[in-house]
Amino acid sequence: MTGREKETRSDRQNNAPRIAPLLRLLASDPDIGVKDEARRALARIAGVDHGMDIAAWREWWREGDAGVESFYFIG
Repeated sequence: MTGREKETRSDRQNNAPRIAPLLRLLASDPDIGVKDEARRALARIAGVDHGMDIAAWREWWREGDAGVESFYFIG
C-alpha cells in the first residue's frame, strides 16, 4: 500500500453497503468497462488491488469481518 493505512474495522463497516454490489458487478456484469470501474472502486476502498480476480476479492472480504460479510454479501 502506498500512502494509505490498512483499512480499519470501522472503515469496513462504513463501506459494507458499497462493497457487496461492487463485488456482484465485478463477478457478473457482461461489460468489461463496468467490471473495471467496480475493480477501481474496490481498490480505492480496500487500499489493495486484486485486479479482476473475483476469488481474491471475495477472500479479502471474508477475511475482514465475517459478521459484516455475511449480512451484506450475497453470492
